[in-house]
Amino acid sequence: MVGTGAWFVQKHEARSIKREVLIHNAQLQRLNERQASWSSNALQWLAEAWEIKPEENLRSEVVASLAGLDVRLHFYTNKFGGRHLAWDSKGARLLIDRDPRPRTIAAKSGLPTRIP
Repeated sequence: MVGTGAWFVQKHEARSIKREVLIHNAQLQRLNERQASWSSNALQWLAEAWEIKPEENLRSEVVASLAGLDVRLHFYTNKFGGRHLAWDSKGARLLIDRDPRPRTIAAKSGLPTRIP
């Protein structure tokens, strides 16, 4: 019977440590230099911590993880550059101003087209 009790205590302590590590990872992800997908990573770790033990303090961590921009790369090219960028009113095309002629990029296809 004593062995079972010790096993239970060890398992509980291991889960508590894992939970604290998950919360710490989410905080580091949010407070350090941000990389692509930082907020979704932080939210995933906080969700795992919530599954271990739901507590009110996790709500403030989740709210803090929703603040700020999280950029994901959807298109990359090094074939041309630009000085100015602007989205059209529907967010479907990106206008890239460059010398000698501007280009647009379709948001869904990522293919550049010339503006006449």
